[in-house]
Amino acid sequence: MSGKALRRAAIAVLVPLAHAAAFAADEPVVRVGDLTLTGPQITAEFTWSPPALLHQVRRNDNAARMLAIEWYSNALIARAAVDDKILAEMAGLDLAGDTLRRKMIASRVLPRYVSQKFATDERELRQFMDMNEELCRAPARYRVARIGVVVGKKASEPERQGAKTRIEDVKKRLAAGESFATLADEKSDLASKMPGGEVGWLAGDEIERTEGHETITRLKKEEVSEIVETSEGLVVYKLLEREEPRKLTFEECRSTLDRVMSERYRAQIAREWVDELAKRYNASMNVDAFAAAVRAVELDPKWLEKQTVKDGGEAVEP
Repeated sequence: MSGKALRRAAIAVLVPLAHAAAFAADEPVVRVGDLTLTGPQITAEFTWSPPALLHQVRRNDNAARMLAIEWYSNALIARAAVDDKILAEMAGLDLAGDTLRRKMIASRVLPRYVSQKFATDERELRQFMDMNEELCRAPARYRVARIGVVVGKKASEPERQGAKTRIEDVKKRLAAGESFATLADEKSDLASKMPGGEVGWLAGDEIERTEGHETITRLKKEEVSEIVETSEGLVVYKLLEREEPRKLTFEECRSTLDRVMSERYRAQIAREWVDELAKRYNASMNVDAFAAAVRAVELDPKWLEKQTVKDGGEAVEP
């Protein structure tokens, strides 16, 4: 039976459930052979699902129904895989399921464990701030507007000259005293967050990623730049406002301090717990042998071919 046919069969079975009255807490909601699950059991199973999935299911009836169908179809297939000896013919597939299960459990349990073992207080955060002053420095910020003329990558020479003429005309009109904001609204090809060609405040990584940032950071307030060539075309910038670097107050920096401190010390706690568990269970691993075993998995030739194309024709090692 094809996947679509199986889903249609699943829908046929699930239709009555959609119109049924509310189930009692101990009444089975799902039956697959000797497996029965009640409403509370299903709720418990999905408690640890990604919040985005749960939110989608709550707000969208179709999403809820499709999730139910997928779960039901998977349960049927998994049961048949055992009963019909299919799983026995696919060595390691059951262990792959265990791997996904272990990963999900660890991803939920570890944050809970470390949060119980580590909690910051104000005194510790202030000490951490004194030792890491760079975390609490706000970089310079630049409020910028721009006027730009787009020049396509494959533009002809006449098109390039036309774009240059347009932006030079804008510069002349600005020099004659016309409003930058008005000209931006009338002449700019570039999108802006606000009227007047304004792109908003840029700081830190944002300003570094902005083409022409060397020009922008040298401008004085209300100063207009020369024409700057960017990947989009030809641009003129205006610096509307500038805020100099400053030291943040403790309250302004508190969330950053807590996050960074938590990342550093919680990682240490996690490592210590893993070491402790390894001793408890007398566990060991040969990392090189494990890596070699994973690398020994044969890759699908069709996947390799597609990946080679995706990587621009470079050969992908099998």
